[in-house]
Amino acid sequence: MNWIPYIFAEIKRFDTGIEDATAQLISYMEADPSVRLGIVTDGLEVKCIDRQGEVLNDLPKCRPQFLPETKDKRLYMNLKNGKKYIYATELDDSENVEIYDSETGLFVEYDLKSSIPLIGNGVAVVPITADE
Repeated sequence: MNWIPYIFAEIKRFDTGIEDATAQLISYMEADPSVRLGIVTDGLEVKCIDRQGEVLNDLPKCRPQFLPETKDKRLYMNLKNGKKYIYATELDDSENVEIYDSETGLFVEYDLKSSIPLIGNGVAVVPITADE
């Protein structure tokens, strides 16, 4: 089976403008009648057009929840002062750690990094034996 795209995307080098790319996108869409929409971007500007070359202005803005998560986030509570912090590491690099206050969102600077072993998971209600 031959799959034909419904949307064509023309992506140009960052900050080079999209006017030439728009003309190129329209020519692609004219060459393939199955394509209904086109999108062109240079990383700063984005334009979406329909088959007639009309700009589509009613597209929803990108919201962060649409983007894939790149960090593993955990809540940490400092038992001495009762403050809660978010401890975040990159999914592909656990050495890159960010700590920020869960209430204010301000990042916490730290000088010393220590490795603390985690042994299994615990349940808050029923005690269980930790598995190493």
